[in-house]
Amino acid sequence: MTIQTQLYKFMTAEHARSSICQKRLKISLVPELNDPYEWVPSVVDGSGAPIFPAEHVRTVMYSKIDEKYGMICMSRTASDPVLWSHYGDKHRGIALAFTFPEVHDIVEVKYADERIAIDLQNNSDPGPILDRVFEQLLGHKSQGWSYEQEFRFIVPVNPETKMDGHFWKQLTNDYFSGVVLGCLCPATEAEVKTLLMEHGFPKVAVSRAIMHPKKFEMILQP
Repeated sequence: MTIQTQLYKFMTAEHARSSICQKRLKISLVPELNDPYEWVPSVVDGSGAPIFPAEHVRTVMYSKIDEKYGMICMSRTASDPVLWSHYGDKHRGIALAFTFPEVHDIVEVKYADERIAIDLQNNSDPGPILDRVFEQLLGHKSQGWSYEQEFRFIVPVNPETKMDGHFWKQLTNDYFSGVVLGCLCPATEAEVKTLLMEHGFPKVAVSRAIMHPKKFEMILQP
């Protein structure tokens, strides 16, 4: 999927500063995510009845994907105050903005009331079936998460990208396009611009999320 709009990664101000200074982004592995249903299909028989408990399916699936693929989770918007509260350190944090004009490893999350169902009863080799639904599983979440408007940058991981107990992706000018300060973030725009200049990101724009005068919405102010 090609994305031609900005996507936002919320984090604490400390983590944002570290990402800029070290020019890297932490890659999240599926078992580390905050939803136990991540990459957990409903395994059913020919009639559609579940065969295994969800907990068993989760254990099996995670053993297959752990430390093979990771993701960088982002949102389409930086205007939702709930996102800032949940992921932006209660509005004291920062959102890094990314633009991916020609990247095809972006998955737009789809929200639904039921999990993806896979009929494995009559298939001795589930591999081909899982391959076909791989992207669907990585981008399929409960309707309750829809406020996140989430997109995911899927990243293969390997030992070469592991450091300090985590996997990382290099932060580059190819896609790093902006920094948004939360409305309660103590850092100033001038301080962040200086930090960006010092670490090779002179063209990255800096703005601040301010409270809308009437709506429950944040306005991004340059």
